[in-house]
Amino acid sequence: MFYGVMNSLGWCLEAVSAALGNQAGESEYNPWRWQGDEVLPVGDPRIGTIGGGNTAHAYGLFQQDPAAKYLYRSYAQSLSTYAPNYSDRAGQPFDGDAQCRYLHWICSDPNGGEWIPNAPLAQGLGMPYADFIANTRNYSVAQLTRTFFGCYERGTWSQTRPDSAEYWYNYLGGITPPTPPTPTPSRKLPLIFYIRYPF
Repeated sequence: MFYGVMNSLGWCLEAVSAALGNQAGESEYNPWRWQGDEVLPVGDPRIGTIGGGNTAHAYGLFQQDPAAKYLYRSYAQSLSTYAPNYSDRAGQPFDGDAQCRYLHWICSDPNGGEWIPNAPLAQGLGMPYADFIANTRNYSVAQLTRTFFGCYERGTWSQTRPDSAEYWYNYLGGITPPTPPTPTPSRKLPLIFYIRYPF
């Protein structure tokens, strides 16, 4: 799913692999992953605020920190596949698709986006987001993994990230990127249910 969505947004295989390597260290590929595996309820103050610091809980494939940056942002909420999972409201599996599209949007926004081209953690491998997704500098997958980590994640580095990225690069190398999935709307209950049992 990740390969198909990101390829449709202009990402090359090396960039996809680098981001997947970082996902291994962030969420272990679980779009519903909450920080510390404590799934919060809707409206919990530990979700934080969009402009708040990263002292609240993180959420999702890339551990948006605070979770509010994804959960409460109107762009994310406008996506047809936006369907996060809470402890008191089940999400939909295709929320991962919305998170992918959100990632692309938040990194490509030159006015207030979250991609920092020259972040110190990139250790000299920083570059503009458009160059990263196209690998215009012909970096190795390991170098792009460090670039993604430094310019976007800025968390805790480990060698598992480039190792995982290399795995995905080799695995996906012979695969044609799939067409992004079309979400299946959840089954709606009869209107009488909502009238008699509002929640």
